[in-house]
Amino acid sequence: MLCASVLAALLLHQLFLRWRSPIRTLWCAPAYQRHWLWGHEYAIWSQGSNVKNSLHSKWAASLGPVYRIEAPLFSPDVLVTSDNTSAQHILQHCYRYIKSPEFRPAVEKWLGKGVVWAEGEEHKQQRRVLAPAFTLSSVMRITDDVMACAESLNARLFKHLAIQGGESFSTNISPFTRHHGSVAFGYDLGGGQSADAKSISESWHHDVLLAHTFSGFCVPLFIAKFPWLQKLPISALQNEGDL
Repeated sequence: MLCASVLAALLLHQLFLRWRSPIRTLWCAPAYQRHWLWGHEYAIWSQGSNVKNSLHSKWAASLGPVYRIEAPLFSPDVLVTSDNTSAQHILQHCYRYIKSPEFRPAVEKWLGKGVVWAEGEEHKQQRRVLAPAFTLSSVMRITDDVMACAESLNARLFKHLAIQGGESFSTNISPFTRHHGSVAFGYDLGGGQSADAKSISESWHHDVLLAHTFSGFCVPLFIAKFPWLQKLPISALQNEGDL
């Protein structure tokens, strides 16, 4: 009885927050495309990665460049914008529009405390450290490595096409693009054929496949809603990976 009362109170609180939301007057994505628990996120995930015909594209065409969708787990609605002026404003004030704090522990486990994880002054400092790598002189220094990578990719693709005999076919381009780590990391990955390169590729492939499973869909939503779940002794949540 007590648990039911607590759950009912939490649900009412979430509904109250949604009602008080400053974006509640915006047009909302169609009600028939929302899930009672997962909101509109489930419809977006179910469609896959078809960007050209995505639901967001369709909703923007029918509702306008700024609209809202219902969030999962009875959370406040999410504002979505494809308006260039709004996007420019967000990018110019990136320290006002911070990343979700709930995901920072997970990002730290998977990617470390790098520029993707950092916020505020820490982010500014890391950007200053990285800035010299993107100057014209720095880019010119890696020209030879980039050209070697392009030539290697070209040769491998031509060889692959020749083996296929010129017939129309589909192929996975990913193995041809994992070439050199010398540009970004100063480490030769052997044109994507070394053991390290294959290990990295397999890890990425596993993560991509996981994102297309229902667990890969719902677990991040539960973590965002209940951040304390990340502290549970669950290997899948605590594993920092081998790479």
